[in-house]
Parts: sequence; structure tokens; C-alpha cells
Amino acid sequence: KPSYKNIKYTSPSQRRASFSDEQDKEFSKWLGLFRKRWLAQLEADKGIDTGNKKLLPSHTRDRLTKVTFYVLATLVRNTGLRSAELRKMSIGSVITFKENKTGDIFSLVEVTAQMSKVNKWREVVCSNMDTMAKIWEDYKYEYERYFGIEPQDEYWAFPTPHIKGKKDILELAKAKTNPPLRNISTLFAQQMLNLDNECGCVMSEVKSKYDGEVRKISFYSLRKGYIMKMLQNEKMNVYVLARQCGSSIQMFERYYDVNLGRVHRHTFTEAVRYLRKLDEERESKKVISD
Repeated sequence: KPSYKNIKYTSPSQRRASFSDEQDKEFSKWLGLFRKRWLAQLEADKGIDTGNKKLLPSHTRDRLTKVTFYVLATLVRNTGLRSAELRKMSIGSVITFKENKTGDIFSLVEVTAQMSKVNKWREVVCSNMDTMAKIWEDYKYEYERYFGIEPQDEYWAFPTPHIKGKKDILELAKAKTNPPLRNISTLFAQQMLNLDNECGCVMSEVKSKYDGEVRKISFYSLRKGYIMKMLQNEKMNVYVLARQCGSSIQMFERYYDVNLGRVHRHTFTEAVRYLRKLDEERESKKVISD
């Protein structure tokens, strides 16, 4: 750690904001309530009487903005995707697969080399299982409702809302270099400020307990929260998590205060114990057979 009187040093792991426990609970609550409003709105669109249920904003663009914010936030909280990867998603990026051992259905995000920060393809499993795919299907409905064209797998998932109609969307789909996509970071910042009012508490920023600095909540804050939560899971292999996030264990050690020595010892000793158990079972069977 450098020591200069005119420079304030902040540990790499603390340079960007992350939710406090209270903010995280409030954000989870808001996401749950919004999903209920969205589902009620989808029923209302079908002509179903929703009674006194709260619905989405009546203004077409406001509705798409709120839905997009919800979809993006839910994606990051369940995948750890980077904002740059989110921005370059296509409609066909989210698929489902069946886990062989249990038969459970999971959602999967295919991160192409074009999307990736390090230009490498990878698969990202969503921690909310098949729920993300269901949310994505509802987003495709909102996409068609706003842009006026049925979304195809090759279409950009988050185009700028300034364009509308089949011709513009098709032209956008062909644009591979600097396509006019939505500025999702600006959208996120604006919606977080709105949450300050909706939630009745400060959600858009947080005061660090380490240096007292106030920092803005961003997509990175959600990515950091996802990674920290996964690292606390004793069943999670840190090497697999690094691949899931398109990162490395060295980056985890630098930015997430992970003791890799401890992780290595825990992972390796668990494997050794498992092998010894198998050896003991084989010896036991051999004695019985003898």
C-alpha cells in the first residue's frame, strides 16, 4: 500500500460501490413487486380483469424502459454479466437446457466472442434456473409491442428506443460495427435515482464503511454482489465461478478480497477426502469378499 500525503489510497476491492445489506433487501423487494406488476399488466393486455392490481406505466416508452431496467438488473444478479456484455446481447442469447442428473430446467446465456470483454465465447448459467428464460419470453413480447416487429434470434436485444418499425430493426440487425444500441448504463443510473423515491430510501448510492466515500451504484455493483454471494457458497468452486464470470481467480483475489490459499486448501482437501472414502469403500468390499 503506497503512502503519499497528497494521495488517498483505496483498496481495489473498495473502489466501486456495492449495495449495503439493507439496500440489497430493498432492491430484491422492488424486483419482486415489479415482476408482479408486469405479470398483472400482461394479463390486462389479454383483456383479463386484474382488479386493483398495480400495473405498468401507460406510456409506451416508459413501460419499455421500466421493463428493460428490470430485465437487465435480473440478468446481472443471476449471472454476473458485465454491462458491455449485456449491451451486445441478441434475442437468441438466452436459451434453456435440462440438467441430466436431476432433470431440472436452467436458463443459459450464450456470451459470444463479440459480446465478451476478452473476446472469448462462454456459457453462463442463470442462478434463478428457468425463471430467466420465462422473463426473457415476456421481454420479447414487450420488444414486439414497442418496436412493431417480431423479434428474431439474430436481432440486438437492446436497441435504442429512438428507432421503430421493421425497416429500422432489420437495418440495425445488419449493423455489426458500432450499432445504435441503447445506453444501458445511463438507463440504469436514471432508474436507480427513481428508486430513491419509489423505495423511500437512498438506493442510487452508498457510503463506504471503509473510507467514508459516497459512490454511485452501477451495473458493476450488481456484478460484484453476485460474485461475493457465490463466493460465500461452500459448494461453489472458485475456478468454475471465474469461468462463469469471464474473469480469473487472480482478479477475484484482487477485487473481491478472496483468500485463494484458503480456497485452494479447502477444494483440494475435499477432493482428497473423497478419494480416501472411495479407497476405504473398496478395501471394505475386498475384505468382505475375501
